Amino acid sequence: MSSKAYTFKRFRRWLMHYGVSISRFGKGHAESLETLHALVEDGSVKPSLMPVLVCHKVKMDVYCEVDGEVFYLVEGGGVIPTNLLRPSNSHKRSMSVLVKKGETAINAARRGLQEHLGLNLFGAAEPEFYVYDRYYATPRLSNSFPGTAVSGPRAKVVTVLHPSAFRPEGYSDGKTHYHWEHARDLWGFSQKKLL
Repeated sequence: MSSKAYTFKRFRRWLMHYGVSISRFGKGHAESLETLHALVEDGSVKPSLMPVLVCHKVKMDVYCEVDGEVFYLVEGGGVIPTNLLRPSNSHKRSMSVLVKKGETAINAARRGLQEHLGLNLFGAAEPEFYVYDRYYATPRLSNSFPGTAVSGPRAKVVTVLHPSAFRPEGYSDGKTHYHWEHARDLWGFSQKKLL
């Protein structure tokens, strides 16, 4: 048995010891147990007092302005009210991305665009990134890692895509679909809120 397989086997037993139901991993929006193990191994997620996982996450608000219209990217089939620029906590954001060890919030946001939307944007098509809030999240139940709670540092990042990246049909990463909704003025928000 390889040392990595042994480590994974011990990791499974350790989760079960804390009452985490590993059978729920890899179903629906939940990540696989192998994904969680890899994130713990590379230092992106740190187990604290189980079942609390400490991870640094970037919450992204993704916008694009095309022909004078501002659009907001939404996960799944939810509808963002057109009179709001940024959804309240009751609405889904565009996406969130785990920050890998040694990665900045903006680099994590750039990687999120590549992984979730399939966008490799450099040069003239490079998006604009604005970090506008940093806070430490209190533990809450995780959708991605069933039976656990997540907490840790968070950064909110507004990302404005170049019009060449706009796809009216939306984007899919094979697991989640993202679509565009109309939003109101982008710049009034960014001037007031950005740090």
